[in-house]
Amino acid sequence: VLATRRDIKDNERVDFVDFSKYPNIKILLDNLFTKRDSLDYFLNWFSTILNTLEKNRTAIVLKGVQGAGKGLLYDLLISYIFGNEHCITISNEQLKSRFNGELENKLFVVGNEIKGDFRDGNTSYEKLKMYISDREILIEDKNIKTRKILNFFNMIIFSNHDTPLQISPNDRRYSVFTTSSIKIDNLVDDMDKFIE
Repeated sequence: VLATRRDIKDNERVDFVDFSKYPNIKILLDNLFTKRDSLDYFLNWFSTILNTLEKNRTAIVLKGVQGAGKGLLYDLLISYIFGNEHCITISNEQLKSRFNGELENKLFVVGNEIKGDFRDGNTSYEKLKMYISDREILIEDKNIKTRKILNFFNMIIFSNHDTPLQISPNDRRYSVFTTSSIKIDNLVDDMDKFIE
């Protein structure tokens, strides 16, 4: 389980990313993870996935205003790094559906605009628990027998809602972060150039 030390001093921190080479990525990440501890946690979480290609068994929940850059993080960084064919975005409706064949052979899954009744015992809540932490999951496609597959993917959940999930206090599967309330296009002069 990844953790962040709350009492760490700035002179004790290890800067393992030289952001001077990537100023636009720094702007994006600073807007999504507004505290240094939050950014450090995300970078450690993500680098663990990249270096081991194993499940962290913990999902990042990133909630905040529309336009903060959550989609850019996925579209321009995560799916670029892992390859589009190994990533997928699922919606609330897909999470509720019993058909989930699109998850097979994926390394990264984004739950986009997830919102709903996620109390213990609810089907969507139970699915998320399995997707995040189980080593094997059941896959079901239309007209194809249900089968068990290895679950390789890690998850990040994006939402514009204040309460996208109802998480029990002792549930270690989720690390929740709130983005800045500033839209990313307010931080840059030319959005097209920023993306390029």
